[in-house]
Amino acid sequence: MEKVAKKLIQFVRETGELPPEFIIDSQTKLSELGVNSITFMKVIILAEEAFGIDLDDDDLDYRDFDSLGELITYIERKCDKQP
Repeated sequence: MEKVAKKLIQFVRETGELPPEFIIDSQTKLSELGVNSITFMKVIILAEEAFGIDLDDDDLDYRDFDSLGELITYIERKCDKQP
């Protein structure tokens, strides 16, 4: 789902303080993006609203996601399970 990746990159840019020339892809580490617990939750809330999903609070420790790709995969799986 390319759509999920594009949207998450957009959300990370919106919630973070990255220069516009900073290249983000699925291999980018969340730590390189300056993601902390607050920015992570902002991205999660935006994703839930954009994709009409509810993510499990127990799964949402930002330290469990090393790269943006891991977060993309998690959200794609949740989207696939939606009716």
